[in-house]
Amino acid sequence: MAWSARTWRAWLGFLLCCISFGLLGCGDDYIDSAGLVPLSLSSIEPPFGRVLPGSQITIRGAGFIGEPTGSTRVVVEGEMEGEAVLFAVEVIPRSAEELFFALEENLLSFFPTRTGQFRGTVRAETLTTSGEVEVSNRVTWNIVLVETLEPSMTSLGWLELYPGSVVELEGDGLLLPGEGQSVLLLTGAFTQEAGEVLYLDQVPLVVDAESRTLGVFRIIPEVFGVEPGIFDGEAVLVNNQISGLSKSSDSIAFQFKVSAPTVQYVTEEPLRRGQVLKVQGAGFVDPDPELGVGTLLVLDGVFRGRDGFEEDWTGANAKVFFPDTITPNTMEVVVRSVLGLDGKLTGLGGYVGSFDGEVFPWLISGAQGSFGLGLPSRVDLLPQRQVVFVKLLPGFEDALAEFGLHRLSEAVQGRILEVVARDYAGINIEFRFERPEDFLEYTVVELGGFDPNNAGLLGLDNTEGKDVGNLRFNDVIGGFNALSEQQGFYAYGGVFLASFFQFSESHKDSDPVMAHPSFDAVFAPLAPSLGGTPALEQQISRPHVVEALRVLGNLIGNTLSHEVGHALGLANLDGRFHNEGDNENWIMDAGGFRPFDERAELNGMGPEQFSPTNREYLEKILPPDSF
Repeated sequence: MAWSARTWRAWLGFLLCCISFGLLGCGDDYIDSAGLVPLSLSSIEPPFGRVLPGSQITIRGAGFIGEPTGSTRVVVEGEMEGEAVLFAVEVIPRSAEELFFALEENLLSFFPTRTGQFRGTVRAETLTTSGEVEVSNRVTWNIVLVETLEPSMTSLGWLELYPGSVVELEGDGLLLPGEGQSVLLLTGAFTQEAGEVLYLDQVPLVVDAESRTLGVFRIIPEVFGVEPGIFDGEAVLVNNQISGLSKSSDSIAFQFKVSAPTVQYVTEEPLRRGQVLKVQGAGFVDPDPELGVGTLLVLDGVFRGRDGFEEDWTGANAKVFFPDTITPNTMEVVVRSVLGLDGKLTGLGGYVGSFDGEVFPWLISGAQGSFGLGLPSRVDLLPQRQVVFVKLLPGFEDALAEFGLHRLSEAVQGRILEVVARDYAGINIEFRFERPEDFLEYTVVELGGFDPNNAGLLGLDNTEGKDVGNLRFNDVIGGFNALSEQQGFYAYGGVFLASFFQFSESHKDSDPVMAHPSFDAVFAPLAPSLGGTPALEQQISRPHVVEALRVLGNLIGNTLSHEVGHALGLANLDGRFHNEGDNENWIMDAGGFRPFDERAELNGMGPEQFSPTNREYLEKILPPDSF
């Protein structure tokens, strides 16, 4: 076959691509490179069908690489109109399993014509920064290049809709991402139930194409307003391509009804601060601050506190909430509390009692607003409960190994929970080793090994400032806190098990001030660094193992109680973080006033407890469920 000038240019362009890729050849005879993740292709989308300027081509496989590891390119090879086509394009993979490139003008120039059938293959090639090259298998790619797509659609029929409803549109020739935008133009009249008529003249609704034959559009309040009504008119589908060309479908008759948003279900279980009030129904519009559009949740009725008081929540006194998450069918409001001007917690999470009344949606669009259909409901609000997620870091298990107890981790965790439950008995607080799924607001405390502050701290509440009243319900005691560092405090928080070896008289980390002979008496039989032999699972009932589990659980649990107490706002003294002076067996005393045997509950010392004023404070901010 004689090659035309265009064919020679295609091969020359490919050769230049090869040179820019740093290769000596462009064929399949590259040396196999051991050590690379195997490069392979599994699919290309679209594998066939129509493509046009801007079409995005997605390739899936394995072994794709990008900076700083190296680079990946795609090689297209085949035939069109009797002429050879060959070019390469360097791509930035989305991941090791997916990449894409767009058919931009510079790539379209490699085809002999801008329209017609191309039959060929696609392969991928990778080049590492060290010069290793790998070539994938080929996948078939048979496509039709077109300049424009003329859209069409089937009848939409009569539809029963709500504000924000998603409508499926079936047809053909829809524009996909990168190619431009398909738009549905509506012309007709929208007659609201109140009688007002909105006349629409080619008002556009964006169509998001999922394929050439299926797209979706939304019924948006900024077009149809917030009142229920009926639209009667016609629709035209228009393709606005990135090339500037435009094609339209034939018009079709289109009628639909928009009903008021409605509530069909409200959470029936009692709720606490940090949990979610879930409302289900239809017609809930996702908020858009720029357009001033969204749906609010209104509670209109009477609230009765558990101590007998009543509060009017009707009419102008109704409680209005901004949903935290919203879909066309569900609204979720987190039961939160905020600090009011009177210095007290307010918001739904600040109430304890029951709401009886109607829960309904309030649709907002700019200066317009319309109340939807509500549902008679009862919402029970229980006293706030501080949930604490005790997060075990890898250093926790490492530290247990140093104590010779890593095979008995569950037993240590069990003792920790016993200690904190005892310390906080009568306080509405719950400690868990699993991340909560029934609360969205909860405190996190990290248990690790080494103190990253390099200060030998046993534990540290690194949250910002003193949270008097426990206004923050989602503190994180752990990790790095830049604000604490800026304020001159240590930045890393949590409980650090490895620091407990400062209580040893013979360990390399021994602290002469803190060391106590009872530490070695308990842990020397088990801790390898003290000459001991780690405990096995079957030895859990041996007396020296039982005692080591109890003492280590006491040390960790005691420190956990202390640091969580800080996060809750203790000590209960203005401007102070600890109790005054040395008080026997008081949890919130400063560290220097809490010797080892008090923390470990040995030699007749302990267990530690909250001082009367600290306990009174805790009972006030986290009261029990019962009176």
